[in-house]
Amino acid sequence: MAEETKDASRNEVSTVQWLRGIAALMVVLHHARNPAPWLFNPLEHYAAFAWGVDIFFVISGFIMFVAARHERPLDFIRRRAIRVIPLYWVATLGFLLLNLLLKNSELNVNVIDHVIKSLLFIPHYSITKPNEIWPYLIPGWTLNYEMFFYLVFFFSLLLKRPLSTTTLAITVFIGIGFLIPLNGNPILTTYTNPKMLEFVAGIWIGKLYVDNKIPSKLWFLAPIGFIGLFSLPSFGSGIVITLGLLVFSSMILIGVVAANKIAPKVYFLKSLGDASYSIYLSHAILGLAISKIIVSRVHFNGWPQFLLWVVASLAISGLIGYFIHRTIEKPFLSLFRRKPIERRSE
Repeated sequence: MAEETKDASRNEVSTVQWLRGIAALMVVLHHARNPAPWLFNPLEHYAAFAWGVDIFFVISGFIMFVAARHERPLDFIRRRAIRVIPLYWVATLGFLLLNLLLKNSELNVNVIDHVIKSLLFIPHYSITKPNEIWPYLIPGWTLNYEMFFYLVFFFSLLLKRPLSTTTLAITVFIGIGFLIPLNGNPILTTYTNPKMLEFVAGIWIGKLYVDNKIPSKLWFLAPIGFIGLFSLPSFGSGIVITLGLLVFSSMILIGVVAANKIAPKVYFLKSLGDASYSIYLSHAILGLAISKIIVSRVHFNGWPQFLLWVVASLAISGLIGYFIHRTIEKPFLSLFRRKPIERRSE
């Protein structure tokens, strides 16, 4: 969600930026399908839009290898921290403040513990949903995976073997998850989750890209991957879903990378991708809440109501996310970055 690309030549893959924006809107749609008593919602039980996060994970692996494989380890971890932490902390603390002011929530020891663990990216069980390993700002659960991946990649840079070391380390962690009882431990459950393989798939796709082994003719893998991804709910759950997410998300990314040389420039999609992190973090707090206020007051029923809800959710969440990107996220990045590190990394 929070990756960054540099503007230099092959490190800038515009179609991957488009895909980041599309993945963010998929997550918006996933949360828009949450039930409401006033809303006709035919997609309430359709889970495939949630898998925009799996696309994000594959993209993250790709971008880290393409743009960061030669970075100095300390520069790498600093750049990732700057990219992820400030906006996430603002969003989390802002959400806490809104709950205290508008919902009369109580600031007790449990809430403070919940928030602190969330800010430090420590996987833990939610105090509101005890069966879920969720941070205070629920969409932030993906950042627990991202930060662990960044940590593994950091050590791989220390060893100067980002491809092999990252692949081996994540594979070992997943293997541990199959070999030992996790007993519901939230940290072990998170770091041994097979979803981590999506980062590995991304770095190998990145390797293919830098070796110029993804020809433009493979663009067709993207639509096939999306068809497969959106068909997965019919397979129920379990290993088929896990493998399907890995395979189809990888196909989508390969197809999108392949299309980069032949795709026209679409500045709207580029801007959407640039704002994807802000959209992802803000939509559940602001975008959907504002959309709900608007649509619930319009006297539509059935499909017209639902279509209005979808359009309003996507448009308002996108606009708010873009506004936050321009007014908060970008200024934070400019504030915390230092020119010496920028020059060494370019």
